[in-house]
Amino acid sequence: GTTRWSVPLGTTAICNPTLSADEQTLFVGYRNGLRAFDTTDGSVRWTYNCGDVQTSQPVLSNDGQTLYFGSIDDNLHAINVADGSSKWRFDTGANVESAAVVDSAGNIYVASTNRNVYKVQDNGNGVAPTQLWVNNFSFTGGDTFRTNRGASPALSNDESVLYLGDGNGNIAALNTTLGTDNWG
Repeated sequence: GTTRWSVPLGTTAICNPTLSADEQTLFVGYRNGLRAFDTTDGSVRWTYNCGDVQTSQPVLSNDGQTLYFGSIDDNLHAINVADGSSKWRFDTGANVESAAVVDSAGNIYVASTNRNVYKVQDNGNGVAPTQLWVNNFSFTGGDTFRTNRGASPALSNDESVLYLGDGNGNIAALNTTLGTDNWG
């Protein structure tokens, strides 16, 4: 195959890019934030500056209008897909280096490097999200997860369990309703 287009970022981009539902925009995290590229010619549609987004792959809301991603500024960001404007930020208290997961009800699950895993609800443009629960990875099994660097969670098909791992070789299964450890 031949290259359709190539654009130098001027810095590293480690995370996987995310393609919009209509396949017209490619979202790429990089050292200074996030960029949206036109898939036709590679031109920049918009740039969102927030700090390093190298390892947190952006994820789309169910309606495709919002993009969620974490950054080293300790926030889960929600931005408007059309123009890159900020809808809200959720402070996790530590770097967010893994991708978020969105369930069918639109709830967002995200892990931060301080061992916390959050379930938040998007309340709409400009309205702060509601934190539904937080789990600090201190499970009844006695072990404690250290960090979640780049270990993105996975949601079971029935959306009742959130699975995730850490940089120390541990995995966990969390009840998505309560945020409790299913394996403890």
